[in-house]
Amino acid sequence: DASCIEFDILRFISERASYGEQTERLYALKMPDQSGKFYELYKAVQPRWVTEFIFRHSPGKEAVVYMSLERTDERVTAEEDSAELFKSLAAIDVKGTDVTSNEMAKTHARYLAGARPGDLPGERLIRFEFPEHSGSLAAFLGSLTPEMFLTLLHYRNHGGQVGKVLAGITLPPEKHAEFYGVLDKLGFTYVDETDNPIYQEFMR
Repeated sequence: DASCIEFDILRFISERASYGEQTERLYALKMPDQSGKFYELYKAVQPRWVTEFIFRHSPGKEAVVYMSLERTDERVTAEEDSAELFKSLAAIDVKGTDVTSNEMAKTHARYLAGARPGDLPGERLIRFEFPEHSGSLAAFLGSLTPEMFLTLLHYRNHGGQVGKVLAGITLPPEKHAEFYGVLDKLGFTYVDETDNPIYQEFMR
């Protein structure tokens, strides 16, 4: 469909323009893979706007995350903003590298973050949408209890009214009702993709 092709091209142009103008930066991060760490990370990068978040859990390893951020204060240069960001990240034991100028990272590596971790007992795969405004992603991350361990997160803002997210969560069976209650309370449209054959065959 020609309209889809045109949309993909416009999305690519918009993304590369943001990187070229240095309003948006792409970072590769390493951090402890533990419950609650992603919400802590989200709070540490504020007030920057999170436009992309890619992560897949690999048992026994540090979490590798690709995150794109837009700075909110254009009076600050990209270099100054990155320096302040790295200070905030170091305070929560997160190591970061600015990979905006690395073509392989932008085009390929960020989409290959993590690995196929094998069977993660209790993992549920949820695809959901939320209104594309500040605070939606934070509301989701902040609603997860310590028993709800984040194992996958893929989010990319494309400038639309709705943000599309794929998330993996491990939790004990007795917490399933509580977890779906959390999603219902947030009011996001969501679909449980745990039985999707693509997930079963290619993502674990």
